[in-house]
Amino acid sequence: MIVSVVSGKGGAGKTTIATSFAHIFQADYYDLDVDAPNGEYFLHPANWTTREVFQQQPQIDESLCSACGACTKECRFNALYKIADHVYLTETLCHSCNLCR
Repeated sequence: MIVSVVSGKGGAGKTTIATSFAHIFQADYYDLDVDAPNGEYFLHPANWTTREVFQQQPQIDESLCSACGACTKECRFNALYKIADHVYLTETLCHSCNLCR
């Protein structure tokens, strides 16, 4: 059996529930949280592996961008902003949702 604990909201208790299940059932635990993978603090694993994961970032092609600001209004993470006739990206806020394609 495979059990997944997921939610889009931070602070919902995903890690607490998932690590509790892993501990109680002596199950394998995979912490795939890209923002805060901190299950190790609860389980103290003796053997664990990490792997770097890369996130694609949008590229603003100024030759195609009219700087209308539509993408900045639609970006729910506020990763895009407009100053004068240019649109800029704050990479640390981008979640690669592809809305701005």
